[in-house]
Amino acid sequence: MSFSNNDIQRWTYDNAQKYGIGSGQLEGALGLGAGSVNQWAQSQGLGALNGANNYSNQDIQRFIYDGAQKYGIGANQLDSAFGWNAGTASGWAGQNNLGGWNQSAASGQNQSGTSSAGQ
Repeated sequence: MSFSNNDIQRWTYDNAQKYGIGSGQLEGALGLGAGSVNQWAQSQGLGALNGANNYSNQDIQRFIYDGAQKYGIGANQLDSAFGWNAGTASGWAGQNNLGGWNQSAASGQNQSGTSSAGQ
């Protein structure tokens, strides 16, 4: 099972809100256009991200990588969800000596073969 772009975006939004990551920080770390996170949130009937924690771009990127590994979200799925060029997520992981994506992440499934995003 593959995760939809919206599933991945919602997972990212929920965790950014949980950890106090503001929309500007998230946009900067993920290379998204200014205002795009809160525009997306509004289109989903959600509130703006107004976090005040001061995470570095690398911390936020690592958070996304770790979560993708945990929930079985593939690198190509991240590329699609965030509008990145193909290979961006896996290239970043390689540049930061994080290795490849685990086997379950490549298929978008956890060990039992079911979707696990947002758990």
